Amino acid sequence: MKAKVAAQLLSHTAAAAIETYSSITSLLPSDAVFTAEFIELIDCLFDSLNDSSTNSTDGKQYRCPVTESTPHVELWSRLLTKISNWKHGITNNNPTCNQFTTALKTVVIKNLAKSKSISGNCEDDDCTALTNLTKLLNINVTPENSNDNIDVPDFTDTNENVPMEETQALAYVAGYILKKIDISKCSTCQEDLLAKDVSPTHVFTSFKEYRDDPCLQYANDNMMRLLYNVHKNVNSFVDKYRNIEKLEDTFKHYFNDS
Repeated sequence: MKAKVAAQLLSHTAAAAIETYSSITSLLPSDAVFTAEFIELIDCLFDSLNDSSTNSTDGKQYRCPVTESTPHVELWSRLLTKISNWKHGITNNNPTCNQFTTALKTVVIKNLAKSKSISGNCEDDDCTALTNLTKLLNINVTPENSNDNIDVPDFTDTNENVPMEETQALAYVAGYILKKIDISKCSTCQEDLLAKDVSPTHVFTSFKEYRDDPCLQYANDNMMRLLYNVHKNVNSFVDKYRNIEKLEDTFKHYFNDS
């Protein structure tokens, strides 16, 4: 695995997601939390060794330069003891049919997608693939030009039940939006949009916190229902009219007129 891929996969968000799923669903066993703890350690290690910013960013205490007051040395000392006890995993020499199919697809697609290295030492066999991803992605699809009879979705509130695991993502995104628009100076907004207490729908958001002192926004049910309704109807509109020209402008035009 390349370092840039590992840095994205072994992240604080991935650890929070695993902890959430193992806590509120049966999709992951309870001992998956140990995987989450390992991922969290690797994320901290990446942050402590690979950041170039002058100050801590996004609430991550290790994503900053090393000084006498930062906890980097303590982290490294703790990790050195752990790393010395790690063992290399066993290679899967007997994959199942599904694992083999997935691995083969990965190799084929990777070979089609990557460009040949100029400095490579492999002899060119002058063979070409029957197809390639470049040709697939460059297929010219003529969009439909007719913008007549477009139905804008009804954005009225619904009481549709949302699965618990989807609610976790919904609560986090809703809180992210509230943090971005900054409602700290609007008491009415806080009353109408923020949750008074942390509920089971905020498990993922809680795991996303970097410190014991909460700094994220916890949206209430009203805000989450609004966001869910907007997301569902916009997706429905895009899926139905994805081939029309200037889709975004068309949606705004019809939405403002409705």
